[in-house]
Amino acid sequence: MNKGGDTLVKRPAVKQFGEKGPLFSEGKTKRNFQFGNGTLLMEHKDDITAVDGARHEIMSGKGIASCQTTIKCFDLLEEAGIMTHLIGDWLQPNQMIVEHCDMIAIEVVMRRLASGSYLKRNPSVAEGTRLDPIVVEFFLKDDSRHDPYLTYDLTTGQWLFWDPTKPLSGQESSILESDFHLSPPGTLDHLVAINLVEIAEVGRRVFEVLEKAWAKVGGLLWDIKLEFGFNSYSILVVADVIDCDSWRVTWNGKILSKQPFRDLKVVTPEAMEEIRANYLLAAELVSQW
Repeated sequence: MNKGGDTLVKRPAVKQFGEKGPLFSEGKTKRNFQFGNGTLLMEHKDDITAVDGARHEIMSGKGIASCQTTIKCFDLLEEAGIMTHLIGDWLQPNQMIVEHCDMIAIEVVMRRLASGSYLKRNPSVAEGTRLDPIVVEFFLKDDSRHDPYLTYDLTTGQWLFWDPTKPLSGQESSILESDFHLSPPGTLDHLVAINLVEIAEVGRRVFEVLEKAWAKVGGLLWDIKLEFGFNSYSILVVADVIDCDSWRVTWNGKILSKQPFRDLKVVTPEAMEEIRANYLLAAELVSQW
């Protein structure tokens, strides 16, 4: 795979892999097109969403910022020996070529500083408390269930899910029904379960690499959400995207993440312009790593 040079502009377009084909899948913030030879063309959209998609706005420039941020993050991880599904950038600045992976329907969250929903599940912990070692949490990727908190019971071989907005203490879990698969047909759920230790280990390594990178430009990485998949060789890789939708970063008093959008009581042009500026600023800072 062509993982490219030191900067985004030095990596050649990977024309040998094919041409943009039919739409393969579309999510809230990106489209995947068939591309050939086991690859997809990922096109980042200008959409920004929150509250499980209930809040939805178009933010000019977001697609480019998200794509360029993701490429730089994945390049940095590859340099650190962490495998990703990135192959290279493409003809437009909001497009990249990736390996077609069997994606795991779990969002993996690494936390260094306590914030967000972690405080709801652990009400005795104060916001900003340093978590050492890094805490790793798993959430089912399912908007209809509001992304419940997941655990795996090694004794029974069952996945359990919990209300992520309530304290875990005193809460009863529910068993994830057997017909709800965490992975696509052909990739058995138990393969996901036996890889949980590796997923957590890789997640911590990803966090540490990006934490150091942000520190170099004066930023503080609080937490990050990752997604994983198995490539065509059944190797676990970091997949999907890493951008301002994925992390909570503070820099010079600014919040360079989607959190301000989530927190808006009223969406105004002024508020959206500030959020847009922070996404563009994050992409610029990441380019300096």
